[in-house]
Amino acid sequence: MQILIREQQVAPSELAVVLQQELITLYGSRPDFQAAPPQPQPDGSVLVPILYRDSADPAAPLIRGNAYAEQRGTKFSILVLTAPQEQFDQFWESGLSAIANSYSISPDAPIAQ
Repeated sequence: MQILIREQQVAPSELAVVLQQELITLYGSRPDFQAAPPQPQPDGSVLVPILYRDSADPAAPLIRGNAYAEQRGTKFSILVLTAPQEQFDQFWESGLSAIANSYSISPDAPIAQ
């Protein structure tokens, strides 16, 4: 799991673009990196499924993830949940979905430095 929160105003129409740019920065150099098209979510956030390998070894397992971006007040946040591709659905059902569905940021809380 990776969480990134910062003071930044991102227009709702730009959430997908900013998320895709951040994912390329974070994971784009990883072997076999792929990002699926953005999917708007009912709560106003954006989901981008990703896939990559942690190693250049072609035998290394693929890592699958769901990356979410949201804007709350002046806070912009990205949440990335990952697991080995072969186990992702199992992990999703046993807890990752609960994390994704309960994650929220408070627009009034200060960001720790």
